[in-house]
Amino acid sequence: MPPPRLKRSNTASAAPASLEDGEIAINQADGKLYYRTVAGGVSTFTSTPTAHKSTHATGGSDALSAADIGALTQATADTRYVNVTGDTMTGGLAINAATPLSVTGGRTFLAADSEPYGLGVRYVSSGGAVYFGATDGTATPGVQISKAGGGALMSWTNAGAASIPGTLTVGGTAVVVSSDSRLSDARTPTSHAHGNISNAGAIGTTAQLPIITTTSGVLTTGAFGTTSGSFCQGNDGRLSDARTPLAHTQAASTITDFATEAAKYGPVTSVNGLTGAVTISAGTSISDGNKGDITVSGSGATWTINANAVITADIAGSAVTYAKIQNVSATDRLLGRSTAGAGVVEEIACTSAGRALLDDADAAAQRTTLGLGSIATQASNAVAVTGGTINGASIGATTASTGAFTSLTASSDVGIGVATGGTVRLNVYQNPTNQNGYVTHQVFAEPVSTSNGAHAHFAGYFLLRTDVAAGVTNSGAHRGCFVSSLRNNKATNNTDAGTLGFLRGAEIQYGHGAQNTSNTPTTTSVTGLHLGPQAGYGTITDMYDLYIAAPNLNLGTVGNHWALYQAGSAQKSYFAGRVGIGTTTPGSKLEVIPGGGQGINCLNNGGAGTVNYALMGQAAGTAAANTGVYVNAYGATSNYGVRIVNPPAAANSWAIYSDATAQSYFAGRVGIGTTAPAVQLDVVGAVRASTGILFGTDTATANTLSDYEEGTWTPTFTASTTNPTVTYAVETAASYTKIGRLVYATAFIQLSALSSSGAGDLRISGLPFAPLSSLATWHNAGAIGLCANWVASAPERVLTEPGTAYIALLRLGDVNFQTNTTARDSNVPASRLTSSSLIALTITYQT
Repeated sequence: MPPPRLKRSNTASAAPASLEDGEIAINQADGKLYYRTVAGGVSTFTSTPTAHKSTHATGGSDALSAADIGALTQATADTRYVNVTGDTMTGGLAINAATPLSVTGGRTFLAADSEPYGLGVRYVSSGGAVYFGATDGTATPGVQISKAGGGALMSWTNAGAASIPGTLTVGGTAVVVSSDSRLSDARTPTSHAHGNISNAGAIGTTAQLPIITTTSGVLTTGAFGTTSGSFCQGNDGRLSDARTPLAHTQAASTITDFATEAAKYGPVTSVNGLTGAVTISAGTSISDGNKGDITVSGSGATWTINANAVITADIAGSAVTYAKIQNVSATDRLLGRSTAGAGVVEEIACTSAGRALLDDADAAAQRTTLGLGSIATQASNAVAVTGGTINGASIGATTASTGAFTSLTASSDVGIGVATGGTVRLNVYQNPTNQNGYVTHQVFAEPVSTSNGAHAHFAGYFLLRTDVAAGVTNSGAHRGCFVSSLRNNKATNNTDAGTLGFLRGAEIQYGHGAQNTSNTPTTTSVTGLHLGPQAGYGTITDMYDLYIAAPNLNLGTVGNHWALYQAGSAQKSYFAGRVGIGTTTPGSKLEVIPGGGQGINCLNNGGAGTVNYALMGQAAGTAAANTGVYVNAYGATSNYGVRIVNPPAAANSWAIYSDATAQSYFAGRVGIGTTAPAVQLDVVGAVRASTGILFGTDTATANTLSDYEEGTWTPTFTASTTNPTVTYAVETAASYTKIGRLVYATAFIQLSALSSSGAGDLRISGLPFAPLSSLATWHNAGAIGLCANWVASAPERVLTEPGTAYIALLRLGDVNFQTNTTARDSNVPASRLTSSSLIALTITYQT
């Protein structure tokens, strides 16, 4: 059935001619309500009874009796029943003053025996009784006796306390009750005196006198003075007179607890002017005044000189003899100091060899003792050695040219710093300790070219010519040069356990030095290490221009190990042939077969202000297809053609970034936030499209879904003239959904207090988006789900006004059933708000 519809009229006695199903009409002038009957007519609800026969009235020919309406039978003509069993009387009871209230047959007029409260009236043979409350002891409320004109004469509480609002008189004399204000009136006492104390509280008439009592204890004034019975004033000089006590003698025995009091001042620390003997008791000591040089024992028997008490100035010259000097610890000792710096005299051991030199008369005798010949007297730059063996002497240690061998010929093995072992023709050995820049073996050449030509120079030249006879197999290794730099490789005296900064097997420096800044030499080509492989006659199975053997890392620990390491970022590497990593048969310029793990890891940590490329590929040409980067992955449980791991999540950081307008093609499914895409594009999370979304094959701009939003908004009551002042119990339960230009909003508002209802048309402000302003008229797109606690009439419709971010609250327009016209909906005024008004609504509008 259609929803109910209300019609109105303000014309008195007007009635609708007809009503449709579900319509009702109200005449607000005379309060009549009309409805449509089953037969299609119009009828009215009314509280006024229709006309009835006057004969039913009391005294009429067919008057209604008490029995006709279910009342008790009237006992006498003067008896009126106002209550019967099962009925409830509400309102007041009026009794005609001309007809007294009577009780007959002992009946209780107002039940008191069976009801918990009320006025009980009982008539029995022993006499009547009037009581308040129930006879069964049920607690009753207060009872009050009132006068005829109104107002209480006397009242009792249910605890029996009586209260009289007027004056209670006993025997003609008014009784003062506890609430009488006179009982708490602080009245000024009448003038009177207490002995010498006057009504004003004074004693006598002279100021600044002390108060004393007489022999009978009465207060009176006294006097200041120095005689007996007088008072001493605060400024009396006797109170601050520091008088010297008179000389007297006081025996210690008459002093109470003399020993305890004397002990409080501690032991005697100094005594002056003594002429007799002083006895020091056990447990005490004596010092030597203020010098602190002597320590005396408790009994005084031992006096000890303190350390550092006697200084050099206190000892007389030659006062200390040899006998007073400390004894040496053994023979062959000299007194002196072997420890660096000044300090205490120390014993220095003197051997027999030292004594042999000490007792020589001169240097010549000492050379004889040492067995030195003329070599000890030769100049250092002109030492001649004839015959014998030079063992352990440096030749040319200070000046390179002095002592140098101009020509050295050896017919056998030569050992420098070490005995030859018979297997090495030239064996050079040195064991430098804590030396910087020490060179054990140096080959030094300074070739000079002063004319044009092809001058070849070798600072060092190693030539290995191997000859293996036919039919002979030699499995050994022939090396043109062997360099070994190993730590912890000595068989004996090996204490290698410290830390070394650098260890290099071979170091080659080449190019131009910088000793003379004015020279600008030119070199066509510089090669740090030049390898010239040759394959003449014969067969070579494998030729390695540079071979790096597998390292032996079984026992130690290596932090970083590189087979090749290029430290300079500006250096280039050039390979004319193919390079294989993990393969000995590369099929392309660079072929990497890792055999597991990472194949190629490109890491570019460039500086600020540069564009860094970890991997850059480019394919250009006139081929049928150019592929900048071609990757493939297959054969594993999880295969990734391209995998980008842990890119930073900071601003301007992208896992994949294309700065070209070229197209991107994916034949398979694409998952964002999911590893199992179920459709061509499967996104777990939000999707943003700056210009909108098109569906299907549609390309029309007008059909683009440009926006989708969900959020909350805060609705508030406002008004066209003055906003109301309210407190919200619920205000935040509002949400919205925006799809394109269509906004669907919900709200629920409930007040908990109303300070001011404001003025003007009531509104709800705070819409998340303003309605479209291009609409010419208001448009209704809302509904009220719940509305309660409003003055007179609540809002019935909600609308949005073009270009304004608020919701208008309206009352439906009246339908005049006389003219069958509908008035325009009217705005709900702000005055309809109450302190508990609530409204729940939904509204849909365009932006």
